[in-house]
Amino acid sequence: MAEVKVKGTVKRAFGKGLKVAELVKLPNGSSFDRNWTVWTSEDIAEGTTLEIMGTLSVKQSEYVNRDGETKTGLDYMINDAIIQVLTPASPVAAAQAAWSNEAPF
Repeated sequence: MAEVKVKGTVKRAFGKGLKVAELVKLPNGSSFDRNWTVWTSEDIAEGTTLEIMGTLSVKQSEYVNRDGETKTGLDYMINDAIIQVLTPASPVAAAQAAWSNEAPF
């Protein structure tokens, strides 16, 4: 099994997982976010910056792009995650994230 170490920001927390965005910088100067699913039972707020180590798994998936075409992509996941909080989410960001969700009723 391959082990990975990722530094990123929590974009969404759900059940027993997190969606984390890792900023990847390319040699030509451009950059993009690589999205990871991290499986953990830890309660971590959206906006928190983390360093994560764990077992890598990759799954092929399909999605529909803006033009309505079906495309193939990869889902990156980290299992058995060991998480270190680098920067906690600000209380303002946490409140905004909580209020941006739809009402549960």
